[in-house]
Order: sequence, then C-alpha cells, then structure tokens
Amino acid sequence: MDLLLDTTIQIDRIIGSKERKEAIQKVLKGNKLYCSTFVLGEYYSNIVNDLLTLYGLFLMNKDMGETGKLITERVFGRRQGRVSKLYANILSMCNFDVSEVEDTFQLYIDLIQDEFFLNLEEVLDKTKCVRAKRKIEYEDDVPVLSDVTCRKCEEVCDVCLLWREAKSEIEQMWV
Repeated sequence: MDLLLDTTIQIDRIIGSKERKEAIQKVLKGNKLYCSTFVLGEYYSNIVNDLLTLYGLFLMNKDMGETGKLITERVFGRRQGRVSKLYANILSMCNFDVSEVEDTFQLYIDLIQDEFFLNLEEVLDKTKCVRAKRKIEYEDDVPVLSDVTCRKCEEVCDVCLLWREAKSEIEQMWV
C-alpha cells in the first residue's frame, strides 16, 4: 500500500518515544512511504529549528543541567515538549557524558535532517514549499537555519493554489 506521511508521523517516527516509534514502524512496515515538501518544510520549521535553538542553549554554559533549566525558562508551549524530546535523545546518545554532548549535537544536526528521508520512496513537490529548501549554514561555527517568511497572505509557494484546486474535491468528501 502507498502511504503519504504527515508532519506528526514524521516527527514521532524520528524523535518520538520508543513506544511511539515502534507503533509507527509496525504500521508503516511493508508499505511504500511518501512524503511532501510541505511536510519537509514543517519539519525544518519545527524540529530542525528547535534543535538549533537547543544547541544554542547548550552553548551558553555547556552544562547539561543548566541546559535543562534554560529549556524551561526560554522555550514555551509545544516547542518546549519537542526541545525536551530532542535533548533526551541527545543525552541518551552520549550516555549523559558532558564531554560528548557537543560532538553529539553536531552529529545529531546532520542525522535529524537525513532521518526525514529514511525509507521514503519519494518526496512529492506539488506545493514547491520554500521552507523545505532551507539549509543549515554555519556562522562562527554555530549552526543557523535560514529564515523564510511563509504566510497565507504572501503566496511564496503553491500551497494556496493546491488548496484552491482541491477545494471541490474536499467539499465532496463532506457531502
């Protein structure tokens, strides 16, 4: 069966708890997996951006405990949960050894981008999502994700066009 993965599934299969990852893998196993550049754009705007925020917090003191405290003081709402999951993943990867944390961050920044594409047949590009084209750049050895403005009132991609074209099909589903 062909499955089109949404943002939540992509995020949970990459940074979710062991239980969630296993449940998702069980459902996805044996299927052809697809995703879209829109979801990739969401992923960069959320997960990759959150990881770079977390790395910035770590660099402030290079202390695992202080980083945990800074997460609660400077990251709010849904982002706080995502940043906490990312931090837990990094700490478990380096066995909670502070001397390994900085190197692990560097590896994880590359890994988290690659994992999005794991087992996908194709990333569909109907929306030409500009957020999906973002790349991490380094300024003074600190990773930075280029800023992209994406709002409903500013059509910088084809997502609005896609919704307009699909409107009648969507309305038929509710009849």
